[in-house]
Amino acid sequence: MKKVFLLLLLFISVQASAQERIQMKLENGVYTIPCTINGLRLRFIFDTGASNVLLSATEAAFMLKNEYLSSDDFQNTEDVLLADGSVVENAVVVLKEVKIGTKILNNVRAHVSYNIDSPLLLGQSVINLLGKWYIDNDALVLGAPQVSISEDVDDLVRQYEIVGDVVSAYNLLKDSIVHGDYESYEKWIVYVNKNTNLLSASNVDFDYDLYLQMLFEAIMADYYPLVEYFKKNPSCFLGSMSKRQYYYEALFKKGYHIVGKYIAQIGHLNSSISFDDYIYYLECSAKLEDIESYNMLGDIYNPTSFFLNFADREFDITKSLYWYKKAADKNDPDGQYNYAKVLLGLDNPSSDQKITAINSLKKAANMKHKEAISELVTEYYYGYNVEANVDTALLWAKKLENDSEYKWWANAYIGFIHYVKGDKKSAVIYLERATNVDKNLRSWILVPSHTYGTLGEMYYWGEGVREDNNKALKLFQKEIEQSVNEDVIYCYSYVGRIYDYEGNYEKSTPYIRYAAEQDDAHCQYLMAKYYLLGRIEGNPNFDKGVQWAYKAINNDGASDYVKGLSYRALGNIYSYDGQAFYDMQKAVLNYEKASSYNDGYASFFLGEIYENGRGGIAKNFKLAEKYYRLAADQGYEEAYEKLKLFQ
Repeated sequence: MKKVFLLLLLFISVQASAQERIQMKLENGVYTIPCTINGLRLRFIFDTGASNVLLSATEAAFMLKNEYLSSDDFQNTEDVLLADGSVVENAVVVLKEVKIGTKILNNVRAHVSYNIDSPLLLGQSVINLLGKWYIDNDALVLGAPQVSISEDVDDLVRQYEIVGDVVSAYNLLKDSIVHGDYESYEKWIVYVNKNTNLLSASNVDFDYDLYLQMLFEAIMADYYPLVEYFKKNPSCFLGSMSKRQYYYEALFKKGYHIVGKYIAQIGHLNSSISFDDYIYYLECSAKLEDIESYNMLGDIYNPTSFFLNFADREFDITKSLYWYKKAADKNDPDGQYNYAKVLLGLDNPSSDQKITAINSLKKAANMKHKEAISELVTEYYYGYNVEANVDTALLWAKKLENDSEYKWWANAYIGFIHYVKGDKKSAVIYLERATNVDKNLRSWILVPSHTYGTLGEMYYWGEGVREDNNKALKLFQKEIEQSVNEDVIYCYSYVGRIYDYEGNYEKSTPYIRYAAEQDDAHCQYLMAKYYLLGRIEGNPNFDKGVQWAYKAINNDGASDYVKGLSYRALGNIYSYDGQAFYDMQKAVLNYEKASSYNDGYASFFLGEIYENGRGGIAKNFKLAEKYYRLAADQGYEEAYEKLKLFQ
């Protein structure tokens, strides 16, 4: 076989460019290399991890002062992302000439760091212009490796691999393919699959059609190594959808029924297959105990799987469970998760079915199936199909705490759990993490409902953290923004109350009105108060004030505090002299009800009414003292001054 490649190797040896060695120094674990910048000789760190050439402010100032640079060489500034994730601003300068050995590069953009201690870095903006290179015995060697004609293709590929030149190895193996020599097919195909990521990163113009043709020919000719490779990797066919389908169908006819699932997938994507054919091909793969086919059959019969569209699709929970169970019995985590989800989705699943489902979820979760783990978190947190146990929910949530996809979700639930357990400080820490995770990393997984709102409540009430209405306001507004179809009326209520507390009634009113109309008791009271004080219509509207106060009082969700406020609002309306609702008897009755709900203001007003005998109510100093004392006990400070008059 070496004879076949002799001319090729000779051609490569002749074409190899002359090499140049530039001695470097290994200093503190990094290589430094001499460079000449606009005539000034400097040593730079040879840094393949840096994007650009970097000068420190010290070198730039020296070069400017000594005319190695001019003010015209400086352009603008750019934000630069550092390795630690921080962003700094660097000046941009154009270097007219960068000389490395005999290699001369012109008009190279470089960054100037404002940090006077920054090292001199030679980054990819120059390294990429050097052509082929490798490091040998502390020297940078420019040019491809030199080889002799006595070396065969395998040896040459190994040399390319040693210096990290996957592109040259790829091209050599591709050019070495001889039609009908399946061993040459094998070398190229196996190399491509072993180095897919590196080749992609090197922007190789990959020949999908050739790859597909070589692999297909070898399998159809029963070339054993590639037949075995194909059986282990039946999805390795690349290229256009139509060509893949053609080759898969040919292989299927030859007896390779493991490709049935790929014919089904491709046929579904290009609408060239019926539901019955889809099932037929999947079942052929399933007969060969292909686990993925089991799951695909479970999906197609599962009415909750919406991504498969066939006009004549048949939904059958029994068949779906059958196929998912076959996958689960093979210890496939997807099968175990899918089987559990269908069981739990049944109408009124039995206790045995719930136990089976939870155990199946645990099996999948123990194999690090992230969806199964997240399902167990919610099952144990809410107690849906198993006895609620927040400690168990916490154990499962901790497994996803640092996961790249689930970490904000998991941190939110860990925060919820600590809140339920009474550890408010830990709850704040985890909820903060959940709300601060980079949104660009989140893919399709959403932050759990009310994450922002829960943290907002903690800042509003000062639970586990110092009270901070500004932070609370931002969090509530974020919850409203994030929750399109969620029930976040409580967030509207809090936003309205915060603006109300600040005296910004123009901003508070729309939030309060919306929450009140959605049956929020506290905001119903505030609507009564706003109509009483004329904050909505410019003048008091006692009729609407009474209506909203009674809505709050009769609201099943109203707290004693809100009921006290609402009865006090009614008392204020009825005690307002000169309007149709004026009735001191009703005012006293409503103040008394407010007082019974621990409203110190109402108790104080009763004291004043009995002290002064207002609105036809007879003076009664005994009752006045009683209500002043009650107001003081309820925390109303002014009542203490009044009590001094009765001693």
